[in-house]
Formats: sequence, C-alpha cells, structure tokens
Amino acid sequence: MSKKIKIKVVQRHSTAFIEWIKNTVMNSTIIHIDAHSDFYGVPKKKSKEFDSFIEKDSIYMTAEGDYDIGSYLSIVIETGIASKIVWVRQDFDPSNEKLEEIMYESFMSNGEGVWEFNWKGFNNENKIATAIINGVIWDFCSFENIKWNIYESIVIDIDADYFMFYRKNMRNELIRDILKRCNEHVSDKYDFIILSISFEGGFISYDFKQHIMDLFKECNSSYDIQLVTEPQIHPELNMEFRKRYNCALYLLRSGECTESNYEFLSLLNQYNWIPGVHYNIALTYRILNNYHESERFYKSALTVNPNLYMAINDLGTLYLNAGRLMKALDLYEKEIDKYDMYSDINYNMGMAYYMLRDLEKALDKFTVATNLQQINYKYSYMKAITLKELNQTKEANKILRDILNLPIQNKFRKLVNDSIE
Repeated sequence: MSKKIKIKVVQRHSTAFIEWIKNTVMNSTIIHIDAHSDFYGVPKKKSKEFDSFIEKDSIYMTAEGDYDIGSYLSIVIETGIASKIVWVRQDFDPSNEKLEEIMYESFMSNGEGVWEFNWKGFNNENKIATAIINGVIWDFCSFENIKWNIYESIVIDIDADYFMFYRKNMRNELIRDILKRCNEHVSDKYDFIILSISFEGGFISYDFKQHIMDLFKECNSSYDIQLVTEPQIHPELNMEFRKRYNCALYLLRSGECTESNYEFLSLLNQYNWIPGVHYNIALTYRILNNYHESERFYKSALTVNPNLYMAINDLGTLYLNAGRLMKALDLYEKEIDKYDMYSDINYNMGMAYYMLRDLEKALDKFTVATNLQQINYKYSYMKAITLKELNQTKEANKILRDILNLPIQNKFRKLVNDSIE
C-alpha cells in the first residue's frame, strides 16, 4: 500500500515557507501561481533602504505571536533551499521580443550587486523560459505549459490576484486542474505538499480553506490533509541572519572573495542546514584557487540539497578545469535526465567529450546546447570546430560566418575569422 502524502493547507502564502522549514523539507519545487513574482531584489548595501528592507523582509513575530516573513521567495533564492521555482503567469507571451527584459525587471530592479540573473532563453518545444537566479532554477510559463519536473516535495503557491487578473470566475476549474496534475505526477518518493492561498480579492478565508480541502479529498482520498493554523520556524533564521548573509554576498559580488569567504565560514556552524552557505563558501574557494576546499564545500552543499543546480554545474566545471574529465562526466550523467533542457550542462559534457576526443558525442552535446541557447556564440563556435574535425567543413564554415554577422567582441571575431577555411 502506498504511503500517505502529507498536504499542509496554509492561509498566507508567505507562511508556506515557514511551515516548509519547520518540516526541514529541502529539494522542493515551488509552483508559484501569481500575478507577481513575490521576489524583491535587495537594495545596495550602502543605500539607506538596506536596513529597513532587511527588517521588513526577514522573518519576524507578529502581534498575535506567529512567525511571518515578507518576501519568502527572496530568502529562498538567497539560501538555495528550493531547487526549482515555476512562476505561472497567464500573460506569459513567448513571442514577446522583450521577454528577457521583462523577466529581468521582475526580479532585478532593486537587486543589482547582490543577485545573479543568468538568462537561459526560451525553449520553443516546452514553451517555457528559464533563468538561473543565484543558483536556483526559475521557469516562466503559462499554466497550460507547466513542466512537472518535481523533486522531493512541492509547494503550490496560489495568490488570489491570479484569479483577479487572469481567471476571473474560473477558480474551481483551475484549482481542480492543479490538483489533477499534482495527483498524476506525485508518487511515493514525494513526501510533502504545501498548498498556500493568499486571500486577497474578497475570499472568505475559512470557507475557502475548507473548500480547498474538499477538492483535495475529491481528487485523492488517501491524502493526509492538515490545516495549519500556527506555523513555527527555526527562530535563528531572522533579521540578523539576513544582514550577515547579504553582506557576505555583497563582498563576493564586489570581488572581495577572501573577506566573503570569512563571513560565510562564520555562518557555517549555526546555519549548516542552509545549502547557500555551503555553496558560497565553495564558490569563494574556487575563485581563490583552493581546489580541494572548493570541491569539499560543493559536495556538502549537495548533501544538504542534492538538486541545487548551480552546485552540480559548478562542481562539474571544477572537475573539467582540473582535467578530471571522467569525474565531470560521471557527475553530469547522473543528473542529465533532470537538467537535459539546460544548456550549461550539455555544453560542459560536450567539452569533456571533446577533450577525450570522442567527437561524435561532443558534437551531439554542443548541438543540444546551441539549440537550447542560440544566443551563446561559444556554443556555436565549439559546434563548428567539432564539425571541422569531423571533416564537415562546409557546415562548420557556415556556422562560423553566421557568428561573424553578430555583434561580438573583436578578440572573439578574430578567433572565428581564423577558424574559417
């Protein structure tokens, strides 16, 4: 008999994070159905808004004695606790030429200097746009195109403004569809689901929560459904943590890696359950050319959150740069089923095969990487070079000439020119 899957129903979607941490659930996928990102970039360290932002956007105790948090997706991104966030926006338009700019502005308007936004482009087959923000995968799509690549647990976060902006009176139909898809894709390996509802737009909270629970029971009677009324949390994940953690990030982004390394190491004893602490220690050691310590902390980050994408990708890159090609391939081969639509890993696998002189496999991976992110000239260049070595000169030269028609740096332009026969 299959085990019962725990489902927690909470009122405020910010409270979902608190209940989630209380149950020490890592590796989660967040399905964020909202008209807004609920992600607010941290102001610059020296700005007068910094302290007030951290204060209002940290975990705090309400007048009623409950814990709450301002922008829970901001702290998720900082800490690497989630593995993937899927932001569902019904106005998502993949044909919009300014899609990258729109998504960037949704996250980075206040966050220059601390957040890293790495745009991965639009996947035409899946109708999903992807970015990596501080190491965490963000997919953007309409509800019809959610790709359910779920890890160990699920947070389904529904804000009522989604219905106000997009779905109007189709609330029940959408929620039934969500539950149906959830029921189809969860299995015995998924332990935990949080359904969080924000009651803006005139919903009556008790009635709506009961309604949600009834819909869950209708979907699957074996679910263990619990109504959460008094969330608790690790009391130490507070304003002081946010300040120290963000200051360490600022030092890292400013190139002060030794100081950043020291600050992150000072957080390790108390916050060793946070993947981002381990990851950023590994990153600073890598920049400081301490290979062994960098490898050790990438591995410890993956012990805390085995699905932290950038730790996987960075560790593989570390192996590649050290010439440990089979070690890199072993790591990537274990993860490629989860990350087959991300160009970095495919490109790095291509480089490993290329250096091992397995040119057919290298070409296959470079082709996948190029198809996933056509704006990356490096991927196209390596595809062309591999084609040349496979004596497919005509196709290689065509790719190289196409690159020359693009706005590229002079140094790279000379490299491409010299490669054309």
